[in-house]
Amino acid sequence: MVCLIAGALIVSFVVVFLWNYSAPPARIVGISQIPENPDVGEKITIDVEIEGGPPLFSRPSVIFSYMAIGRYGGGGGGGSYSIEGNRCSIIIPPFQDDVHVIYGVAVSDRGALYFSEIGDFDVGNPDYTVSDFVNDSLVLYSINEDNSMITATVLATPESNNTLNNLSLYYMGFASGGEFGGSVEAHYADGYVLATFYANKREWAEGTTLFYCFAGIDEKGNLAISEIERYVVQ
Repeated sequence: MVCLIAGALIVSFVVVFLWNYSAPPARIVGISQIPENPDVGEKITIDVEIEGGPPLFSRPSVIFSYMAIGRYGGGGGGGSYSIEGNRCSIIIPPFQDDVHVIYGVAVSDRGALYFSEIGDFDVGNPDYTVSDFVNDSLVLYSINEDNSMITATVLATPESNNTLNNLSLYYMGFASGGEFGGSVEAHYADGYVLATFYANKREWAEGTTLFYCFAGIDEKGNLAISEIERYVVQ
């Protein structure tokens, strides 16, 4: 009798295990933002709706990252968030300056990343233009001697001889285990625009996806932001 019960339990466990891990990959089916037009000093909520993924064990998680770009600088943030039911709510703290915010949302499921489209919104009135002042960008990276950190350099070709002041690189990276991002100073050198940042090696694994852009002040005193570029670590 005991053997029969034990056998039944084992069979049940195997059935549940196979049912759980044979679930279709998680995917993002909806994203909403409240408020749609936030003002300076107002917090923002990003609601994410997900379907698919294992229903019991190894539940998917939402990975969120953003970059905030303004006339007087900016930054970024994000993290990994648990899913309650089929939804996830992410709170972005208030911004104290007029900024343009670019964000990405991905769902991590059994070691794989599934992206939504890149989104953006304005806080207040950042008064910017999307410009093609750089093109033909290239990402180069090396592993530091301690084997734990990555040094990454983004190299781009300026579109014209016009140079921008207060030039910065803004970036956000997505890996199956989390996100990273920020902003660093960029500069002109030997006919190129370049900027260097650092990342943890475990965040820079194969399949890590990096989004980045440059921003600066043009000759008319306006904030200029380059097109978003995407790089996948091979």
